[in-house]
Amino acid sequence: MNSQPPSRSNPPFALLTVSSHPDHSAPLVGLSFHTGASGGQEPGPRVVCHSYEDRDQAPILTVSQDHSHATMTPANPLHVDDADVRFAKDLAMAALQYFEGVQRARHNSPSPLQP
Repeated sequence: MNSQPPSRSNPPFALLTVSSHPDHSAPLVGLSFHTGASGGQEPGPRVVCHSYEDRDQAPILTVSQDHSHATMTPANPLHVDDADVRFAKDLAMAALQYFEGVQRARHNSPSPLQP
C-alpha cells in the first residue's frame, strides 16, 4: 500500500500578466491557462463557443478557469470581414496543432502504472 500523498506537481491555474514594451505605448496583457491534474480541487480550463443560430452575429469563444476568462470575437460581431475569418482559421489551425502535440506527448509518456 502506498502511503505517500498524491503528487500535486502541476496544479492548473490561470495567470494574468501585464507588461509594457518600449516599442508600444499601451501595456501588453497576457492570460495563461495551465492544464493538469489538480487532485480534484479545481476544474481545469473550459472552452466554450457561444453561437447565435437565430442571428447574423459572430460567435464568442470563451476560455475560462476558476474566476479568470478570456473571450474572442470580432471587433464588430455584426460585420465580419476577411481579417476576422483569417484569424478564426489561424486559431483553429493552432488549436489543432496544440491538440496533436498534446496527444503525441501523452501517447509517448509512460503509463503511471508502469515501473
